Amino acid sequence: MFLRRSFLFQGMDQDFLDAVADVMSGAVFEEGDLIFRQGELAENFYILEEGRIRLSVGQLCSVATLASKQGEAFGWSSLLGNDKYTATVECLAPTKVLRVKGVEIGRVLEQHPQCGLVFFRRVARIIRRRLIDSYRNLLTYDPERTPHSYG
Repeated sequence: MFLRRSFLFQGMDQDFLDAVADVMSGAVFEEGDLIFRQGELAENFYILEEGRIRLSVGQLCSVATLASKQGEAFGWSSLLGNDKYTATVECLAPTKVLRVKGVEIGRVLEQHPQCGLVFFRRVARIIRRRLIDSYRNLLTYDPERTPHSYG
């Protein structure tokens, strides 16, 4: 089962994994597709099965994170009560994901509180890593060395 290999779900009991699998569905995107845009209603949480995505925040001086590892998660705004996504996700290659509505996985997590606690600790680690990466990008940003696009 793919979920078992994802960092978020490693070591979780089978009943919990089955309950999560029951509320998830697959989705396929082409290179260049946007899975969601910053500011859109945050409804879904995603796990990357295959492909490559760019998560970007901001417009002119955007901060970007790339994800291409199987099992990477994104769209966590839907889990944390944010009504809007905080980033835009663009597919850099044909991409396959697992998708679940935040409210649906929330119900499963409430029914399995021990697994839910582990799950949210792991989500916090993902957010921490991305925040640290963003800080590094901002601290090393040099507008003089950044190529400009005029077209």
